[in-house]
Amino acid sequence: MAKILTVENDPEIRGIIRHTLSKAGYQTLEAADKTEALWIMAGESPDLMLLDVMMPGTNGFEVCRQIRLDPKNGPL
Repeated sequence: MAKILTVENDPEIRGIIRHTLSKAGYQTLEAADKTEALWIMAGESPDLMLLDVMMPGTNGFEVCRQIRLDPKNGPL
């Protein structure tokens, strides 16, 4: 079963995404911000990550850049 990490600061939107992905048979992981997302990435190695573009203090593009800089994440 594929693991999908959702990074979204709005808990209601995270819940909708979790419900939709779970119904489709995916294992879901959730993060509310950049720090939590990077921590989960380090321990869980999800197959796919859905990033909120606009988050308080950062954005999804910056989170993606930081993940890509970590060599243990492999080629993205």
